Amino acid sequence: MGAMHESLATAGQIDGDTAASRDAFIGNMRCVANAVSVVTTDGAAGRHGATVSAFCSVSADPPTVLVCLKTDSRIARLVKANGVLALNVLGADQSPLAVRFAGGEDASLTAVQGRSDGVCDRFVGVALDARFSQPVLTGAIGFCGVVRQMHDAGSHTVCIAEVEALAQSDAQPLVYHDGGYQRITPVAQEPQHG
Repeated sequence: MGAMHESLATAGQIDGDTAASRDAFIGNMRCVANAVSVVTTDGAAGRHGATVSAFCSVSADPPTVLVCLKTDSRIARLVKANGVLALNVLGADQSPLAVRFAGGEDASLTAVQGRSDGVCDRFVGVALDARFSQPVLTGAIGFCGVVRQMHDAGSHTVCIAEVEALAQSDAQPLVYHDGGYQRITPVAQEPQHG
């Protein structure tokens, strides 16, 4: 094991097929299935939402989640300024919301809203759960939290938020895999032999 580790760590010894280039990394990540969520924020700096797939739980004591946002994005700037966010994990039937909050309808929304600055309101016509101070999308699994830490890492900012309120849903999650939105299909269980 030591010899293998040593050879992998030596500069110039990594095979071209295994080198972690940007394209190879993206190719590998396309093979990983991730639940799809929309990060939202609302406060003095404004309201916005964006589709993300890089998030996870951090701790149950206290309840804490982590989400990665593109550092130069509007959502990252507003989350930082507002200091709060909601992580909305979408259900399998909510792919239109994933498309909208990924910016897929920005041009048409900007035109309809008559905005000359190119900044549209992605929430127009979207049902929100009125029980929460942050924008929680109706039907999504929601984690509303206060941002406790933000760290730059490459092209993204890692946001760590302490969860203060939850929205529950029993919907199957929407999954992003191989460049598209997917549904989960249960694997048939093999019979147990004793």
